[in-house]
Formats: sequence, structure tokens, C-alpha cells
Amino acid sequence: PDIGYVQGMSNLCAVLCPVLDDQELLFQCFCNLILGSVSLTVLYSMTDDVEHLFELYTSLLWNNAPALAKALHRADVTPSLYVLDWWLTVYSRLLSTEATARFWDVWLLEDDTFLYRSAIGMVMFQTSRAKVLSEDRAKMLDVLKAPVGTEDLRDLFCLMDEVTIPPFTIAGRYDELGLSPC
Repeated sequence: PDIGYVQGMSNLCAVLCPVLDDQELLFQCFCNLILGSVSLTVLYSMTDDVEHLFELYTSLLWNNAPALAKALHRADVTPSLYVLDWWLTVYSRLLSTEATARFWDVWLLEDDTFLYRSAIGMVMFQTSRAKVLSEDRAKMLDVLKAPVGTEDLRDLFCLMDEVTIPPFTIAGRYDELGLSPC
């Protein structure tokens, strides 16, 4: 796909730069990150399919955390307001560098299912830290966009482990939409 610069790409490079001195290899790895993930390819292409990714995410959120999904809906907090940034930067803007590296290790070993599982786990984690679900949109977004430290990763991954995504849900939905890995 034809992908130009999209906000958030520099965050991906910022994670790669300290570990890759060779610029050509850096660029190759950067391209492979984007093109190796259907979700990232769609997001960076900014096609109409982005809404389908958010619909799938919302459906999975309702299945895993209905009270939380309802609270987000009441506050009019849509995935485009928080998940978009998380996925475009693969959490590198939200997490510390060390935490981002750990997240990426899992993401690269798994598939796009991790992006969905981690987004749902992240919402659960961020709102559990706040202790209160606000119906105020701005307050809810502040909660969701609060930085997550390395010391919080164990709790975050425990919540992510609670997220259930039936086998083939992501791949099946991608097939329905005509999306497929390279």
C-alpha cells in the first residue's frame, strides 16, 4: 500500500534507533513493522477500513468488560480518541522505553490479536488505577492517556491475560473485510 508519513511513525523509529545503528536496516525494520501487521497497515494507510478495526475492538471490549464499555459509551469516548494513538505508536507514547520493548517482544511473537488484547487490557488497567469511571469525556481521556511505568507491567499483563478473544476472530474479520497480511 501507498503509505506516507503519519503522526506516530517517529515514535516507532525512536524505539528502533537506539538498537540499530545501520540506517538501511533501521528503515527495513520500520517498514516490516508496519507492513507485517494488517492493523498497522490499515491505520497508516488511513483507509475506510480503520472504522472496521474500531468496530471489532469495541465488540471485543463489550464481550470482555461490558460495564467499562458502557461507561466509555456514556462518556462518548470512542476508540478513535485513544486506541488510534496507542496502535499508531504501538504504545510507545504511553509506555516507558523499557516497557515498550517488552510490549513489542510479545507483539512481534504474537499477531494482531495482541493489539486488541493489549488495548482492552490497557483500558481495564488505566480505569482501575483511576478507581472511578467518569462520565466526563475529558477526564476519561486523561485517565486513558496517563503514562504507564515499567513497574506497572506485571499488573497490566495480568489484566491482558484475562481478555478472551475467540480463535480466528481477528483473522476471520480481516478475511471478511478483504484484508490480509502481505
